[in-house]
Amino acid sequence: MPADDEELVQQLIQIENELDRALEHEDFERMSMLLEQREMLLKTLSKIPEELANSIIEADKIRLEKMKNFMESIKNQAIQARTSQNALKSYSNQQEQSNLDERK
Repeated sequence: MPADDEELVQQLIQIENELDRALEHEDFERMSMLLEQREMLLKTLSKIPEELANSIIEADKIRLEKMKNFMESIKNQAIQARTSQNALKSYSNQQEQSNLDERK
């Protein structure tokens, strides 16, 4: 492997580690930037070592699963928030109605 490629492989490994940290911190903007950097590095490699390619693929599968779980959690929180909002609105309407009834 040419020396230039060895340096690129080290940069790729560093980006992979940073991707995992960004995901842990839910820093999706940073992940996007890192993925773009990784894409550029991969395009400049003369040959991607098979072990590295397999490692990236497996790491991406794990990241994708974590992101799916995160998105499902956000979806559930949004549903809960909407349900709570509707309950509060209903309670508020009932309170207003009972206040009007008491005035009569």
